[in-house]
Amino acid sequence: MHVNVLAPVVLTRSVVAGMVARGRGSVINAAPLLAFSAAFEAPYMPNQAMYAARKSFLVAFSRLLDTEVRGDGVRVQVVCPGVVRSEFHSRQNIDMSQVPRMEPEAVVAAALADLDSGVTQCVPGLSDVEALHALDTAQRALFGAGRATVLAHRRARPVRPQSTPSAPQTSSFALTRSITASVNISVSESPPRSAVFVPERTASKTPS
Repeated sequence: MHVNVLAPVVLTRSVVAGMVARGRGSVINAAPLLAFSAAFEAPYMPNQAMYAARKSFLVAFSRLLDTEVRGDGVRVQVVCPGVVRSEFHSRQNIDMSQVPRMEPEAVVAAALADLDSGVTQCVPGLSDVEALHALDTAQRALFGAGRATVLAHRRARPVRPQSTPSAPQTSSFALTRSITASVNISVSESPPRSAVFVPERTASKTPS
C-alpha cells in the first residue's frame, strides 16, 4: 500500500504545485495491465487482488488528476504495459523464460510518444486504441445510467398490501433513544475539497 498508493500520491503532490506555478510540467505514473483484471476469472491469473486494486487506483488517480491540472499546462499520464523484462520477477525467483516480455526501453518510448500526442492513458502493447475508447464509453454509460434515483426495474418487487394497526403510544424520549441506538448517521456540513494537489488559482500568475 505504501509503495503502490501512498508513495506515488506523495511524490506527485510534491511536484504538481510547482509545475502549476510555472505553467508547465509532466508526471508519468506506471500501472500494469493487471489494473484492468477485475473482470478476469482465469485459473492462470495470479492471486493479485490487493496488487491489482492498488494499480487500479493509480490509473483513476492519474487520469482524474490530469483533468484537474491540464488547464494549467501540466500533464499527468499513466502508462499501462503488459509483462516487462525487469528485476521484478527475478528477485522473486519466478521463472519468466517462457513468457513474452516487452523491453523497458520500448515502454519508455511509447509513453513519451503518447505524452507528446496528449494521450493520458498509454498502453504500449495495444494496437487498436478503440479498445480504450470502448472502455471509456462503457464507463461513462454505466456512471450515467447508475445514477437513477429509483430502484431499477429488474430489482423491483410487488408491493403487498399491509394492514395498518394502531401504533402503540411511545414517548418522544423512548423513540429518540431507539433511533439513536439503531442508526448511525454521519452528516458533513460541507463536502471535502478534492483538488488538494492544486493551489488556489489567482487572477494572474507570476512567470518563472
